[in-house]
Parts: sequence; structure tokens; C-alpha cells
Amino acid sequence: MLNGIKITFDDNKQITDAANQEINITLANNQASNGVAHIIDTVILPSGG
Repeated sequence: MLNGIKITFDDNKQITDAANQEINITLANNQASNGVAHIIDTVILPSGG
């Protein structure tokens, strides 16, 4: 859960959000000033309900 939104990750560098949309991780493990960031190609959306 991420702020109440269910997301799942798989081994193919993809995320599935609550709207059942597949999101690709284009760049993983990028160092940021506050930790590590993953760059994705889509906005993660909550479910419609």
C-alpha cells in the first residue's frame, strides 16, 4: 500500500496500480538527496471508487 493505494511490483520492472494500469520502471535505483528514486513512464492512479 502506498498512501492507501494498492500497487504491485513484478520481476520485469513493472508496477500495476489500483486502476490495473501497467507502469514501466525505466530507470531504477537512482541516487537522490533523500534516498533512491525509480523513474517511471506513467502517472500512478488510484482506483475509480
